[in-house]
Amino acid sequence: MKLALLDDYLGVALDMAAWQRLAPRLEVTSFREPIKDQDALVRTLLPFDAVMCMRERTALPRAVIERLPMLRLIVTTGMWNAAIDIEGAAERGILVCGTRDVGHLTAELTLEMILALARRTHFEERAMREGRWHVGLGQSVRGRTLALLGLGNLGRQVARFGQMLGMTTIAWSQNLSEAAAAEAGCRLVARDALFREADYLTIHTRLSDRTRGLVGARELASMKPTAFLINTSRGPICDEPALYEALKNRTIAGAALDVYSEEPLPMSAPIRALDNVILLPHLGYVAEENWRQMYGDGLEAVEGFLAGTPVRALNAPRMECNHLPSASSGGGMVRMEGEVTEDERAIRHVVATWMQASRSGDTATMLSLMTEDVVFMVPGREPFGREVFEAVAGAPGAMQIDGTNEIVEIQVLGDWAFTRNRIELSIRPPTGEPLHRSGYTLTLFRKEADGRWRLARDANLLAVKS
Repeated sequence: MKLALLDDYLGVALDMAAWQRLAPRLEVTSFREPIKDQDALVRTLLPFDAVMCMRERTALPRAVIERLPMLRLIVTTGMWNAAIDIEGAAERGILVCGTRDVGHLTAELTLEMILALARRTHFEERAMREGRWHVGLGQSVRGRTLALLGLGNLGRQVARFGQMLGMTTIAWSQNLSEAAAAEAGCRLVARDALFREADYLTIHTRLSDRTRGLVGARELASMKPTAFLINTSRGPICDEPALYEALKNRTIAGAALDVYSEEPLPMSAPIRALDNVILLPHLGYVAEENWRQMYGDGLEAVEGFLAGTPVRALNAPRMECNHLPSASSGGGMVRMEGEVTEDERAIRHVVATWMQASRSGDTATMLSLMTEDVVFMVPGREPFGREVFEAVAGAPGAMQIDGTNEIVEIQVLGDWAFTRNRIELSIRPPTGEPLHRSGYTLTLFRKEADGRWRLARDANLLAVKS
């Protein structure tokens, strides 16, 4: 099984879990650089059976998932991910699993940002590096109003921090009750009052169609000119152009941001030029304790998938899948090479042999089935189920395989190509009744330096049934 660890910016993912305990069944590759272009992402992920995503750093929409025929498992850090089409994955028979996290890191960072804005520590540190000394006057947060947009787990933690510092805490969210607010030590206010009364407005709500743009030009205009905004949730909850204008025109005093609609934040983003905003590179959940928790849970998710016992599943794949080990890992051997036709509609002139030792120690060889020029190789170590293969390969004398092979899909993308075939097989062993099998296969090819196409992966069969 091949696993891709995406967006490992710090290059530490391979050290955060005991991946080696699944060797040689699991081959893990880490990717440090973000892959924003969808075609490049598909080319990168084509050979992989599984992908682990770091939150919403890389999106896996339906348009990408449908072009990854080998993909059987997606693991996301956290127990939800708006950037993954979880329903689309289920329709393709792909399991999506989540991970736990330590649960308090973002609240800690929010507190740090409140205090940094109040005492101007980030601005003063920057000024010192430029040779200046004392460039502004800070303030105490005691007695100030902390307004919480959202009062879930993180919001309640931040509320307790504020109360510890002597701040007055108010809160609003669409479904927040007066009793729930009071239990957290907060006063429930109307939405407009939340912005109007805030000295420090912190955002703790999930991104959804309902919350996208929730903090817009009207809300920012209603805030005090001395107020600060802190966003450690998701960038698009704030109307970013409106926030930029409010900061540039000093409609509000300043902001501290850890999240953006596009991450990493482009160098051309105009907000980088403002002197009244603290910009952090989405650090809310970035800490060694969390990395070990999430990557450790990712390893558990892979182990569960291989064992057929999903861990922290976020969907229920509706296509029955049979994930088979590769022939090479089972002691067999596959050789295949060929070329793609000029119109890139077929892979042809392929020479293929699949070999696997039988129970008796003899070698059983299956040659490819042919439909005109296009060759289909019986893939995998157990093409018809272990018990059927052993019954056929272990029997004395010759066996006969008849059938049809229809290519129902071919895709060529750069140096990669795959075929999806519909097969109908009739296997006549020397003794016993004929065996009939039908289903779909996937075979992945890669173009080598000599220009010929060779088999890259043949490890997956989809819903092969009698």
